[in-house]
Amino acid sequence: MSENLTDPQIIKRLEAGLQQMPRLRREIALAIRCDDKPYAAVAERMELSVVEVEQHFTPGNIYRPHSAAD
Repeated sequence: MSENLTDPQIIKRLEAGLQQMPRLRREIALAIRCDDKPYAAVAERMELSVVEVEQHFTPGNIYRPHSAAD
């Protein structure tokens, strides 16, 4: 980011981005990034395959907001 944002501004942007994600993708992203869970643990907890978790967590999907398919 080239802007000099304050911590509250950064948090507000992060929250807005998280709210735009489909629920499952948001939960996967938070589990991996914030809870530091391995893909296999996230997959087991959410009753998904590791491949499905990987697909939800790819950069292209993480930053893609809700769509009609979600």
